[in-house]
Amino acid sequence: VFRSSGETVSFLGVINTYRPGIQISHRRGWRFLEKLRHNRPSFIWRWLAHKASLLWEDLVRAFAILASEWLSRAISIQYRDFWLTRLHMRAAERYQLRQYEGRMVLFRAKDDYLLTYAASDLGWRAVMKDALVVHEVSGDHASILQEPHVERLIPLIEHELVHDDARRDFGT
Repeated sequence: VFRSSGETVSFLGVINTYRPGIQISHRRGWRFLEKLRHNRPSFIWRWLAHKASLLWEDLVRAFAILASEWLSRAISIQYRDFWLTRLHMRAAERYQLRQYEGRMVLFRAKDDYLLTYAASDLGWRAVMKDALVVHEVSGDHASILQEPHVERLIPLIEHELVHDDARRDFGT
């Protein structure tokens, strides 16, 4: 756990996470074009109806949150996840990432369709001063921490922790 800026961390492991500042919307665009090529008109209508429904739900949530804030009331539990996600996304957009001067281990889900066109390091190498190790693990973003995929992930994490302890012991 980080306690202050600049604190030394002996092991930094990241599970299937893009570097802040990386946009994945164009990767979703490739997936969209793939579906469009195979399904054509029926897909377009289903997609438009789905997007309109999502937009309407977002507008209702945003209005409910705005009304709660304006009336100085607590955000309703049914809208709290949406509200927190929006706050998180705004904070992530403003975050200024600095170069990391340590070793990092990325555990990447190899079956995630959003990662099909992504760089193998998910953009992290651009901010790494030292080593970046990437392990591909079966599963997608939602299932990498569930059975049976987590059974493959745990030994990799244990291996990296043991080797990190050995490096620290020998000063390497």
